[in-house]
Formats: sequence, structure tokens, C-alpha cells
Amino acid sequence: MNLIRAKRTWPPGLRCAAVGKGSAKELERFGGEDVIVPQGRFDSEALLALPELQDMAGKRVVIFRGEGGRELLGDELIRRGADLTMVECYRRGKPVSGDVSLLLKQWVRGEIDAITVTSGESMRNLFDLVGKLGQQWLKKTPVFVFHENIAEVARNWGSSRFTLPLRAMKAC
Repeated sequence: MNLIRAKRTWPPGLRCAAVGKGSAKELERFGGEDVIVPQGRFDSEALLALPELQDMAGKRVVIFRGEGGRELLGDELIRRGADLTMVECYRRGKPVSGDVSLLLKQWVRGEIDAITVTSGESMRNLFDLVGKLGQQWLKKTPVFVFHENIAEVARNWGSSRFTLPLRAMKAC
């Protein structure tokens, strides 16, 4: 936003949409007004369900996203008639392998009761970083996830002990 605002002022009447409340708050901080944001569930599917995004014929849309992000939102907006531009403005990266020995020791001592994972990519990265021994502990440890997509990644990695929040379970 700082780079955009350095080149031009915020266009009056520009409608913005955000997947979550935090992003909506930041857009408002930079001058966005009446930001479109889903209530209750914060993902592309919930954003696409909003009435404001149903008829997109002839509307120009820019999606700011991470490198290699999901295609669902863009593909569906194009299908609905939007003239779409994708801007990849950040890169997700796997942490360089670090010393996970403390984590492994905590698992062995029974000091880890559960883990919270906030994205499928985080789940994959954690699985890779802890190695074969840690993967066995990870599969036995309850994992709290916030979306069915993350639960699916956990299932694919062999975890059968994951929990979706009640709100997410109702939405899925």
C-alpha cells in the first residue's frame, strides 16, 4: 500500500474486498471505505458468496496475493465477467531447517498437548522440518486447524487427530 500510495492518491469510490477482518482493517487504515468482508468464515469461498461479487461483468479487479496462491478467487471472478489482474506481492517461504531438538524433547517429555496450524503450507512445512521422528509425534498430537483445507493437508500427512473450530465445521 505504501508503494501504491507513493505513486497516486487513493481513488475515491474504489471498492475493496478482503478475505478477513485484519486485512479489511488495514485497507481502511490506508483509505479504503466500506470494505467488503465476509462474516463468520474467512476464505475465498466466503468472499465469493457475498452479493457484491456475484455480477462482475465489466468490472476491473486487482487481486494482491502471495506467490503461488490459490487460483479459485481469480478464476471464479473471471468466470463472472471480471477483467482481472493478479499482483503477487509477497513470497511464502519454507523456514530454513533449524534446530528442532527442543521441540522433539518437549514431545518426548509430554510437554506438548496440542498444536495450532494456521495454513496448509504451515502444516507441510512443520511436517518437513521435524523429520521422521518428529513426524511420528506430530501424527499423535492433536492439531487445531481453522479451515477444512488445512484439515485435508493434515489428513494427507497422516494426522487423524485434528479439530476444526465449531464455526468452521458448520461452514464446511
